[in-house]
Amino acid sequence: MTDEWRAKHSKTEPASKLLEHILAERRKKWEEDQSLNSPLPTRRRRKAGKEKYVEPAGPDKIGLPELPRNWIVASLSGLQT
Repeated sequence: MTDEWRAKHSKTEPASKLLEHILAERRKKWEEDQSLNSPLPTRRRRKAGKEKYVEPAGPDKIGLPELPRNWIVASLSGLQT
């Protein structure tokens, strides 16, 4: 079943690229929340402006089986915005 789907959608972007897009969007949202134009309350914006962006931690890959080509391991906490 997945072989058929892959054959029909051979130009799909690999999971690693999708993860890059998700992480870039997450950082962009964080930066927007830090800006003066943010809809966040002023007090929260001031506090947020003193923080530095922290990249989400990657998942623990120890002991995981080999994944199919174009798959990637990601943690849910790293994908949340």
